[in-house]
Amino acid sequence: MSLIIEDAENNFKHIHRILNTNIDGKRTIPFALDKIKGVGRRFGFLICKILRLNPKLRAGELKEAQTDAIANLINDP
Repeated sequence: MSLIIEDAENNFKHIHRILNTNIDGKRTIPFALDKIKGVGRRFGFLICKILRLNPKLRAGELKEAQTDAIANLINDP
């Protein structure tokens, strides 16, 4: 018997574009957001906490609605 995970590869993006910055999809969300200017690791963990995202997920597993929510949260003062 084998384990079959459907659509696991199709939903994964290797590069996300958030606020004119390329985000590596292989890194976890807080450490991937670290590449955006003005966002550090602590702020990345805070973003995950506010948006109720699992900080252990890879950034490539984010959906478009979640990336838009991250961009809106970073942009709004």
